[in-house]
Amino acid sequence: MYKFIEFSIQHWQLCLAFAVIAMALIGLELYIRYTGARGLSPQEATLLLNREGALVLDLRDVKQFAASSISGSRNIPLQQLGNELQKIKTHKNKPIIINYTSGQSYQTAARTLRKSGFTQIYHLKGGINSWYDAGFPLTK
Repeated sequence: MYKFIEFSIQHWQLCLAFAVIAMALIGLELYIRYTGARGLSPQEATLLLNREGALVLDLRDVKQFAASSISGSRNIPLQQLGNELQKIKTHKNKPIIINYTSGQSYQTAARTLRKSGFTQIYHLKGGINSWYDAGFPLTK
């Protein structure tokens, strides 16, 4: 124990750097747990859709959704999510994959879903653009 204290005093910069990095990692983990949405690649999302019957919740506005969407997804614009949760209440115990477009906050949707009792919440990393870039089909 004495050597540890001696080392800490002599190398206080290293100890400070370690403490800052540890706090950042803990903060990141808490942030992910608070938002309640783990990120999925398009490939991981496809597996979840096929194996567990996940629901893709599309947060984009109606026009964007009508132009192109992931097959079988449900459109509830982010601004209306709090009022429209009864449309998807049958999926409370199934995986929900949040789909969005750049500039939208999936964290807000994830918090709303978590507060309403949804248990398995994910988000599509990169949103609809990553799905398109991966070459996966979109419906119109």
